[in-house]
Amino acid sequence: MITQKKQKQAAYSGLTPKEQFLADIYSLVRTTKVYQANNKRVTAGVENFRRSLAKILDGQNSLFLMIESTHFYFQDEKLLLRSQAEHIQSNLLKYFEQRGLGGLTINATATEAPLTEVVNFAVLLNNSVRQANPMEWLIGQLAAENLLWVTPVKEVEENEASEVALQESTAKLEATRKRAPRKVYAYTLKSVQEVAKKLASNENTGIRKTVRMVQTMAEEILLNEQPMMLAMSTIKAYDDYTFAHSVNVAILAMYIGKSIGLPKETIERLGLCGLFHDLGKVVWPHELLNKTTALDDHDLKLIRQHSLNSTRIIILQLNSSIKKKGRLLLPPFEHHLKYDLSGYPQIGWKRPLSLCGRILAIADVYDALTSPRVYRKEAISADLALGMMLEQSGTVFDPILLKVFINMLGLYPLGTLLRLDGGELALVSQRSTSDDISRPWVLLLHPDEDGGYTKGTEINLSEKDPTTGSYIHMIEKSMNPTTFNIQPAEFLS
Repeated sequence: MITQKKQKQAAYSGLTPKEQFLADIYSLVRTTKVYQANNKRVTAGVENFRRSLAKILDGQNSLFLMIESTHFYFQDEKLLLRSQAEHIQSNLLKYFEQRGLGGLTINATATEAPLTEVVNFAVLLNNSVRQANPMEWLIGQLAAENLLWVTPVKEVEENEASEVALQESTAKLEATRKRAPRKVYAYTLKSVQEVAKKLASNENTGIRKTVRMVQTMAEEILLNEQPMMLAMSTIKAYDDYTFAHSVNVAILAMYIGKSIGLPKETIERLGLCGLFHDLGKVVWPHELLNKTTALDDHDLKLIRQHSLNSTRIIILQLNSSIKKKGRLLLPPFEHHLKYDLSGYPQIGWKRPLSLCGRILAIADVYDALTSPRVYRKEAISADLALGMMLEQSGTVFDPILLKVFINMLGLYPLGTLLRLDGGELALVSQRSTSDDISRPWVLLLHPDEDGGYTKGTEINLSEKDPTTGSYIHMIEKSMNPTTFNIQPAEFLS
């Protein structure tokens, strides 16, 4: 017969280090409610707490553990809610909420704190719930006991009201188990616009809201098998190219990262780099952004400085830790250098491009080619854009990553408008489910009486006639949806 202890150990197996740390905190406060400091269970609880804290810190000076919208954040990184740790996180969230705790800042010295101090910390946490003002009482008691290695954090600061409203809406979506990629996209677009507006006025700006949105996108990308965020980047639902381009590049780059099995932290890094890769353009004159005529030498000089300016702005004007800014510098700097280093800025760079830089370059060019621009009213169709990029494989683009990208999108990405051999117009609605990536699922469009189109049936272009063995439908050519006044997002979202 399995003992209760073994059941508990089995339940805790397979936890990530962060989940284990939460489990050890919860176990410690529960144990100290029942046993004295000299009990071996309390001693083991303290040792587990110190050990898991050291593992999480990994050389850092302190741990910032925060709760926002029913989620734990470690150093501003959202902890995904997995079934293995759902019970632990739910109980600890309730424990913190009962005490008005929004989180804890724990100094690295806690890993060497005496057993009595760690036990005292847990006892004070337990006792604070019985006080009229648990937070004030806890802060006072920790100071009185000289427990300087831990600082309680209030639930939410007043100046974060707008962010809380955003996260409450996200929590509601999660509570109904339904994702709204279009809303996530819109919120992310807005956060990038807010950052750019402040930078254009030569102000410093925080990026916490943007970081949160990237974490939300990463969660959607990693946990949802249906690539709805990818659809948002390819069906061009927004007309504001300047900022929508950055969001699209972020999403495309994150999906490439997922396709090659990069860890969540790197996927989030790709998202932030995508959002910030063109920050250098905020210093461009307005007339250059909207110029429809040929560029002169002065224009080209400004353009070729923008990736370098992006890194300068990240360093000087973004309010974030040195470590986080350091992780954002290289890919934006590299995204126009090209795979063979023949691009810009030309500063004698000899080292191969970083993986994130090579990914960003592919996402950047693809979105630029497939989006309408002031100097090119009609976007290039997705299949033509991918064909153009293939011609530059090995020179402009990493050939292996480009193949991954094409396989990821399919030859005809979501939202591509096709004319079939019977004259029908159809929007690509799902990637191919057969071995042939040129045979996606499509949504037929039928003309209406008002000159527009209505949804028809969804068909699989890989379907064959059982008698002849030939394809039932053939693709005649890809079309530009704007030519027919068709907005793919209206039909596919």
